Amino acid sequence: GKTWIMKSLIKAAAERQYRCRYVKTRDLMEDIAIAVDEKRFSRLADQLDRYDLIGLDDFNLLKAKDEVREAMLELFDRRWNKRGLIISSQYPFDQWYEYIGGRGDQRDAMMDRIANGSHRLELKGPSMREKREKVVK
Repeated sequence: GKTWIMKSLIKAAAERQYRCRYVKTRDLMEDIAIAVDEKRFSRLADQLDRYDLIGLDDFNLLKAKDEVREAMLELFDRRWNKRGLIISSQYPFDQWYEYIGGRGDQRDAMMDRIANGSHRLELKGPSMREKREKVVK
């Protein structure tokens, strides 16, 4: 359900001529890690700034290095109140602080950017995959 809703919102924005990008969190973390290692994070951040809306799926930074978390914080900061960001996670919002991981100051700053000025949709009920599997059988 969460990914379907995110992709539907992104599709609707793209149909209205907004520049959009959907990305899995782990893929963006890999891109960021490479960009940081190659000292070209600024260029990657500038490229991401060109999107009016970014959909970040399966949010979980627990295994990220501190440099990647710091870069994610910068991306959130650059988008805050300027560009759209949709974040989905399988974890309830009240557990995100834990799944951000890293230093407390990074967690606090990231949660501040995520929570303030945002709208939350919390989905309840069984997985859409479970329903599909029953139909297929």
